[in-house]
Amino acid sequence: MLNEESFRSFVKAAQALEVDQAIGCENITERVDFSNDNRRLPTQQKIIDYCETQIKEALRCDGFDATRLLRLKKQFTILSFIAADKDTEYCQRILQVICRCTKDFSSLPLAKEPWVNAISFSIACIRAGAHTLGITKDYYAQEHSIAQAYKRMAKRGYKIEIVDGYTNISTETQNKIAAAIDTRIKQFGQGAAFQIYESIAKNFNSAYKRYSFKRISREPLIPWGYIHNLSIKNLRYSAPKKIGLKKAWSEALSLATDYCTLLDVQEYSNMEIIFPPKNMDILSHLKRMVLIDQIYQIKQYNEDDILDLVQGVYGAVNTEKYSLPWSTEDYLVVARCIIDLSRKSGLQTISKDHIFAGIGHALPKEKTLEILSCLHHEPEQVNSGYLYPVDAEKENYHYKPLVKLNENTFYVGNLSFSCFGFLEVIASKYRHLGVTESTVGDLLEDYVGQKLAATGAKYMANEKYKINAQQREELDLKSLEGECDFIIETDDNIIFIELKKKILGRKAQGGDVLRLAFDLSQSFLLSQVQANWHEIILKRYKRIYFNSGKILELNGKTIEKLSLSMLDFFSLHDRLVAQKLLEEFSRRRLHVESNKKSITTDVSKVNKLLDELNKQIKMPELSHHRNGIFKFATCQFLNLSQFTSMLRNCNSPEDIHRHLTSHKHITTGEKDRHSENIYFNHNLKRPDIYDDR
Repeated sequence: MLNEESFRSFVKAAQALEVDQAIGCENITERVDFSNDNRRLPTQQKIIDYCETQIKEALRCDGFDATRLLRLKKQFTILSFIAADKDTEYCQRILQVICRCTKDFSSLPLAKEPWVNAISFSIACIRAGAHTLGITKDYYAQEHSIAQAYKRMAKRGYKIEIVDGYTNISTETQNKIAAAIDTRIKQFGQGAAFQIYESIAKNFNSAYKRYSFKRISREPLIPWGYIHNLSIKNLRYSAPKKIGLKKAWSEALSLATDYCTLLDVQEYSNMEIIFPPKNMDILSHLKRMVLIDQIYQIKQYNEDDILDLVQGVYGAVNTEKYSLPWSTEDYLVVARCIIDLSRKSGLQTISKDHIFAGIGHALPKEKTLEILSCLHHEPEQVNSGYLYPVDAEKENYHYKPLVKLNENTFYVGNLSFSCFGFLEVIASKYRHLGVTESTVGDLLEDYVGQKLAATGAKYMANEKYKINAQQREELDLKSLEGECDFIIETDDNIIFIELKKKILGRKAQGGDVLRLAFDLSQSFLLSQVQANWHEIILKRYKRIYFNSGKILELNGKTIEKLSLSMLDFFSLHDRLVAQKLLEEFSRRRLHVESNKKSITTDVSKVNKLLDELNKQIKMPELSHHRNGIFKFATCQFLNLSQFTSMLRNCNSPEDIHRHLTSHKHITTGEKDRHSENIYFNHNLKRPDIYDDR
């Protein structure tokens, strides 16, 4: 198998060959045919072209995955930054030439001989003046950042290895690093959260009630999500009385930043999702994106959207069948009071007396206390056990909005980070009473219907249609019936909207690729497959006859397909990410070796959807998903908050279509749709792009 050691030996073998046996420039000149030169290239370029052809021929062989070669180049690049060694740098330059020649290869040979041959021609290429990039920070920001973090960690006494382009941190070393970071955060106690909120205050947009966190940079980013989770875990400790701990806080940030840099999930270029590498490992790419969301971002929601969802969904629960000790209206009175008392940014304390005074006579104190008892964490339970950046399963802070300080006082974090708890608390209460996922799904559909109705736009909802035997045979489809959650129609367009309650679970958020694939498939993928069938049937048979008597006709209209999730899938909602996911999903299956029935069942469900998507894409009605650069440009993935924000500025079906599609080919690369909308509104001055306040 090709690795650092074997490649160094191959280079030495190639260099040891005599000039007449190898391919020095003089010898190659005799082999190149200069007679038929339409381009009139100089001799030097002809030699380079000849050598590159020989490299391709030498390495065109089955063996191991070609992506390993890119990792090997990354390995030598990092090592070059760690210690300026001429041999290492020369190996890296050779790999640049080989990678350029084999960029379209899917596999490479295992044997030594073709590699020595290819390296010999690569050396000749370099001698003839073939262009290679200098090993500088400008060209290799990612590798430079990893190398610098590696050196700083070595000075601190932590042993880390670079293997095949990856940082190899042993469990023991990770334990020591994470414990050291946690200890430093613990020293600040409650002061750590204050420090964080003070540091990120400049990123807050008060008009949109939202922070902007960078996820792409040529420099290592501070892992605010990771540090925030640790700071909340340590809220129960008193803030230090000493002044002058600025240096200690700086060291805590530096250590956490270096640690997360070595985990190598940060993005250094916004081109990665636009031009993904050939044979991209889609699951690893997904894992990387969700880990960036967890490590470098702090989960945030708009408090107005959260309370609106509580009222719209759980306010409609049948209270005769499912009865809580308090009503949703009572609950919202307390929630709104807490929010009104917590409007300032940063960590705050509020007392029961403040809450009683804010509520006044709207609720009895006993009922207010009963609701408050559900809304707070005990200080030793919040984020208990959280230590590593991937500990998403132990991150429970956002499930309740308050943290108890003493019998009369609570901590409440910035509303953007804590308000989600108001939704989760009441949702959890109703789950324990037996309210099913199906019931909540129906309530969600009613909620979305109300939001659409508020725009004044005409739409169809929950429309079912029969699929007859002939159609099932022609389409190779087993379903007897189709159902559209929502349909919006304009003179020129039809929008199919499919809503799913499935959330991105904590295991998936922590980087469990199987749970990630499953959660995503049961939301985005399933809804797109359902919408595809609507499009296929409408295009093939020109109209759909609904059981209600309504008819949907194609009449040459374009079709858009929108997947809606109840909660946030974070960066996976990005337009280009969603499109690239569908492109990759349409030609892949999930392969997992396991004897666990639960795992094999989940894998089977995912593959069933992948097979169905692949079958659909091959049908003539979806040929536009096979051709062009933006093959899935008519497919989008939003959460309810993003969708309802968009609807606030819509008064017709045309408005909805315009706002949905106005900048679907534009991206900043940050994978944050809220931040992108702010950017487009204010920087590009686009009046047709929705304002998501």
